[in-house]
Amino acid sequence: MNNKFFLLLSSLFSVTIGFCQPTIRQPDGGGDYRNLISIKDEMSPLQRASIIHMLQENEATLKAAKKLQKPTNPAFIAFAWPLKQALGYNDNGYYGISNYVDENPANPNAILDYNCGNRTYDQTGYNHAGTDIFTWPFYWQKMERNAIQIIAAAPGTIIAKSEGNFDQNCAFCSGACNWNAVYVMHADGSVAWYGHMKSGSQTTKAVGETVALGEYLGVVGSSGNSTGPHLHFEVYTNSSYAQLVDPWAGPCNNLNGFTSWWANQQPYYVSTLNKVMTHSAAPGIGNCPATEIPNEKINFSSGEVIYLGSYYRDQQPGQQATHTLYKPDNTVYSTWSQGFADYYSASYWYYYLTLPNPATTGTWKYEIVYNSTQKAAAYFAVNSAYVVICPGNYNILTSNISGTTYQWQVNTGSGFTNISDGLYYGGTSSMQLQLKAVPTSFYDYQYRCLVNGSSYSNTVSLKFVSYWKGTASKAWEDPSNWSCGNLPDANTDVVIESSPNNPEVSSLATCRSSIVNPGTAITVKTGYKLTVTH
Repeated sequence: MNNKFFLLLSSLFSVTIGFCQPTIRQPDGGGDYRNLISIKDEMSPLQRASIIHMLQENEATLKAAKKLQKPTNPAFIAFAWPLKQALGYNDNGYYGISNYVDENPANPNAILDYNCGNRTYDQTGYNHAGTDIFTWPFYWQKMERNAIQIIAAAPGTIIAKSEGNFDQNCAFCSGACNWNAVYVMHADGSVAWYGHMKSGSQTTKAVGETVALGEYLGVVGSSGNSTGPHLHFEVYTNSSYAQLVDPWAGPCNNLNGFTSWWANQQPYYVSTLNKVMTHSAAPGIGNCPATEIPNEKINFSSGEVIYLGSYYRDQQPGQQATHTLYKPDNTVYSTWSQGFADYYSASYWYYYLTLPNPATTGTWKYEIVYNSTQKAAAYFAVNSAYVVICPGNYNILTSNISGTTYQWQVNTGSGFTNISDGLYYGGTSSMQLQLKAVPTSFYDYQYRCLVNGSSYSNTVSLKFVSYWKGTASKAWEDPSNWSCGNLPDANTDVVIESSPNNPEVSSLATCRSSIVNPGTAITVKTGYKLTVTH
């Protein structure tokens, strides 16, 4: 194996902090996400009756055609989680839970969840009948980019699909308002409803076809009577639809008690640092698409103000986060700690600071260690430098100068030429260029913006870098072990960071280059090979 795997680049990766305890600093903004956004849905009795009628008719048709097996008799189906991130995305977290099944049959204002808490809701004539899982942060952006997929929580047969309905609702509808949904019947005769899907995103499989555990069903959207993008996951024991299932076992589950329908039921609270980001301004958190303004930015200049954002699920009182800003040589530019005093099911916080002038040119890192157990980072370029991006992801490059006209250009090796909107680019005549899932073959491509026909912005080049997280296993071949959420290829640089598991290669793997941090190593198993192309 190439000796470069074991280079201990201490000059790049050693960090000296000249003090013992980071300064406590209060955030410059942010707060409770759910105080601003209340993710809810509702289904009228007429809509529910119509859906049940459709399902029962389809079931009879499928049975007559012998496309439905006679139910077997396991006591229950063990569900896997019904969401996953698309390839190219691997945030620490990507969702929160806004509502569980309402266990109190009275209404309104008489709520009770499975754990004897109040994380649910009701309305006059309606008790919430499913689990609402919202994507977080920036759920409209995630929906636009097809970042979060709905997958089959258990194998079964598709018995109905509803499609073609408007999918950007951000308030309850005043009139008829149907959702996009897929309905799956399992081997024991139970039925799962997957609702509020993005229009046009559903599986191409037809009614009567089977789906495997974890198979793609659609993308999280906000169709039907919905206040924002989320999955409504509703389950019944059989096709009479008379017995609702609350898949969460707990002391106040009045439907199925301490019998969980999850293969691995997660705790009531799952404190997670979902994402770390850098912004050009304070992130705009809004309920509707037009009011959600991420202000994401990954390239900056000396003396510019940078906003540092962090996004949490189930933040708890007494927890703490340590924030550190690293310069390109991995020395600490600034570090501070943040304490949490309140519980929020979803929260966001941001700080802002002015970069030094002059600032060291290169790639900087903003890293957060949350509650001493979780770590996440965002990387950003300063001055004329490369930006670190992931294949399959969306990224935005921002011109460092403003004007009235903009024209983005690319240099692929033969000089700069104008580019236009298309498969890989958007906003080519605006201040911000959208890179839409560009392939790794774009490595080292250079971009600049011609402003007002006479001035050029800083030049930024692309590098595809994936950081080893090792949170799932030792397997190099598992995409969830990599920060980019997909496997490195011949145009992807890899950085092996300290993690619960050092990587082991059990395939004919490839990467462009490798940096192995002190105390880590790559093991290539006998009979396999890791090719480093540079």
